[in-house]
Amino acid sequence: MIKNISFFLLTSFVLISCYDKKFDSNTWKNDDPVTYSERNKMVNDLIDSHIINDKNRSEIIKILGKQDWMDTTLTGKVMQLCYAVRLSYGFDIDPKYSTSLDIKIDTITNRSKEIKYVKSKDQRDFLEKLLTE
Repeated sequence: MIKNISFFLLTSFVLISCYDKKFDSNTWKNDDPVTYSERNKMVNDLIDSHIINDKNRSEIIKILGKQDWMDTTLTGKVMQLCYAVRLSYGFDIDPKYSTSLDIKIDTITNRSKEIKYVKSKDQRDFLEKLLTE
């Protein structure tokens, strides 16, 4: 009986925490940077709705806020804006798994040309995956 209840509660929690959510600019910008749990729920809608397609850097920043990091490839020109979407630390102080929204910028037009959801290699062990965000 207790096993059944535990399984039901765990399954319910997983299903509730995994649902997708409509993109909201304020929620995205103000999400908790420790886990970015809200960004993780909105990233699919953000990509599918094409909100940031063909936008210039200042328009993207107005929608998503300041990027977490950017790639200039030593040219001085912004080549890519990167936004953390999910961070999981496992039982460590350094992230063991992360996902990000990477937006490539065309250096000639200064507009977004490619938007990708990127997942890092997951370095969490089985127990960390089960028990941590």
